[in-house]
Amino acid sequence: KNLIRCLKYTYETFEPEGYDAFKCSSCKHTKVKTGYKIRTLPKVLVVQLKRFGFSTTSGMGTKNTSQVDCPLDIDLASFTKEADGLGEGGTVETAYKKVAVVNHKGSTLFSGHFTADVCFSDSWFTCDDDSVLQKRVNPKIDKELAYIVVYRRRDVAAAMLSRVDRVNE
Repeated sequence: KNLIRCLKYTYETFEPEGYDAFKCSSCKHTKVKTGYKIRTLPKVLVVQLKRFGFSTTSGMGTKNTSQVDCPLDIDLASFTKEADGLGEGGTVETAYKKVAVVNHKGSTLFSGHFTADVCFSDSWFTCDDDSVLQKRVNPKIDKELAYIVVYRRRDVAAAMLSRVDRVNE
């Protein structure tokens, strides 16, 4: 699995089964296609992978350890309304760069340890409690541990995100 395939699955159009609410008055045709598209792309995209579930048979929390590849760069053009010609026009940046990954080490949702890999000024750092270590190369993200992945839109300067806006100073 990879993140793009997961997004394609979420945003693909499909024909609902047994759905007869829409009928053409002329031909009585009932085929309907539905789906989702992103209307406005955020400056920062936060993707939470569904890692935790609940077993109704055992009554216990479970952890999904499926490997999900989260690439360094992604492009969301095919998931937007503009891709279908439904947008309001104008050029919208759709490319994103991975800037952080939150990892969960542990076997259940009730126990474990969180760490983070963070990109700052094109260098990657691993944050583990009070320890912050610089990586020598872009990290190979553990595909089983990634829980939250953060992407920054390419047209948004990193410095802009670190600025704190103060209201009513």
